[in-house]
Amino acid sequence: MEIENKTEMINVLKQCLNKEIRGIYVTGYSEVKEDYNLFSTMDWWYYIEFENFFLCIASSQARGMIQLYICPNIQCNFELYDGDVFTVAPINNKIYLGQEIVSYDLIYGNFDTELFALGIQFKDNRYVHKDNKYVFFDSMTFDGIEVGVEKDRDRLLEDNRFYMKKFPE
Repeated sequence: MEIENKTEMINVLKQCLNKEIRGIYVTGYSEVKEDYNLFSTMDWWYYIEFENFFLCIASSQARGMIQLYICPNIQCNFELYDGDVFTVAPINNKIYLGQEIVSYDLIYGNFDTELFALGIQFKDNRYVHKDNKYVFFDSMTFDGIEVGVEKDRDRLLEDNRFYMKKFPE
């Protein structure tokens, strides 16, 4: 990423700090079968829903880097074939619903200045006595983005080719 793109990414993340989320979603498509619909995820696009906008966490298919942008709604970013239906599915919304984003872990590579993974730390407003929740979006896969937890972040950081920056510091 060039400097202005990093600045733009930080500005996107700032817009989401201390905001309550309404859900996290993955996009995909459903194939209509004879007796049922078969849902297939397109793991290159995840959306976090806020009150007035969505944060899209996308993995560029060409390079596998994370890209972030704000959009007014969830979009179909891929071609649909005849008979397929654009479909959106929530991921673990019972865990994340009603929580606020308090910080991010930005994972970069020593060999490239672009963002490879994004960790999001939540403050759980419903249960003060419980640990804060965490979700990790890792683009280091051929199949788009893998969603995980802090252990997955730590496992990636064991590889000396990667380093983490906290935001805000």
